[in-house]
Amino acid sequence: MAVVGIGETTYYRHGASPDAEFKLALKAILAACDDAGLDPRDIDGFASYSGD
Repeated sequence: MAVVGIGETTYYRHGASPDAEFKLALKAILAACDDAGLDPRDIDGFASYSGD
């Protein structure tokens, strides 16, 4: 396993985000792909430490 890109979204107070948590996670994944120079379709899978 290797970390090749890092992505994050804007931080909000609990319940103050205009987007659902799942949508924020997807935005962060896309940002990490961009940071790594990868197309999201090139990723075989990913692991998450939370319940999502």
